[in-house]
Amino acid sequence: MTLPQPLLLSPILLYFLAQAFVASLAHATLLVGNTHGNNILMVDDKTGQIGSAFVSSDVGLDFPDSLVYGPDGNLYVSSGTTKENSAIFRFNGATGEFIDIFAQGNGMLRPYGVAFGPDDKLYVSSFRNNKIIRFDANTGEFIDVFATGDGAANSLNGPNRLLFGPDGALYVTTQGRVADGKGGFAYLQDSQVLRYDTATGISDVFIEQPEAGELDFVSLLDMKIGPEGYLYVSDFANGIRVYDFETASLIKTFSTTFPEPKERSNYAGAITFDTEGNLYTVGFNFKQNNIGAVLKIEDNSDIPTFVTTPTSKLNRPVGITYVPFEFRQ
Repeated sequence: MTLPQPLLLSPILLYFLAQAFVASLAHATLLVGNTHGNNILMVDDKTGQIGSAFVSSDVGLDFPDSLVYGPDGNLYVSSGTTKENSAIFRFNGATGEFIDIFAQGNGMLRPYGVAFGPDDKLYVSSFRNNKIIRFDANTGEFIDVFATGDGAANSLNGPNRLLFGPDGALYVTTQGRVADGKGGFAYLQDSQVLRYDTATGISDVFIEQPEAGELDFVSLLDMKIGPEGYLYVSDFANGIRVYDFETASLIKTFSTTFPEPKERSNYAGAITFDTEGNLYTVGFNFKQNNIGAVLKIEDNSDIPTFVTTPTSKLNRPVGITYVPFEFRQ
């Protein structure tokens, strides 16, 4: 019996297919972690069109919340809700093709934050057991548990996003979420921004818990450095706060409540900036089946506008990142 020959594509055809993909990505400047869809979607920041999945749900993502481009140009995604499946996935930064599971295990449980340090280490926050774990940034091999929370005030309680500041220190948002002694979790401590010296492991409270906004609680989530050098911090319970890195003083706040009709049932996700300094965030309405939207806050504006209108295509979106320019040629 003659076996069918495998389909071979000519180099010319492969070239044009690659160019077609890059052309599509040129209009998909935002990638959104679709948490309950277990995929990553492409969004055109100009038209609001939601494209096909950059990373499909077939690869095994489970609650992909944090999207980070690494120094190698690949996309690293936090995934997992149990000790068995918690991991950092690595994808081709231009095509979304699965490369490998870069880091996993060693106590990782519900990874929320991912950051590449200047010390050539990958830092991962383990939300459900209050740890920050370090891996080799090149190989993904486990190095150590950098920090552990014990439930005490001003410690690592529910660590979320990670960010290296201009001073080289590691900044960590905490949600104040610790074990309640009954097999569950509760917000027993303040939600803060902690600052760690990575050489000594010593930490201090950089930002105390701010006053609650529209939803009457505080749950600090993502951090980014803005174009003017300020620290932008998003609050899961709505709002984005801007702080001075030198004094930790509050400079201004932005609302992330969906534009009209306004509702008191919107949660906010991560934040990202484009090359023009415009700020983007994602949010969802938990009273309407977690339908989500992408919001934009343009320079010199305090009022968010819709990039995408609320849609069921975005199912509890939390992660968002702006695609680096080199992948949008």
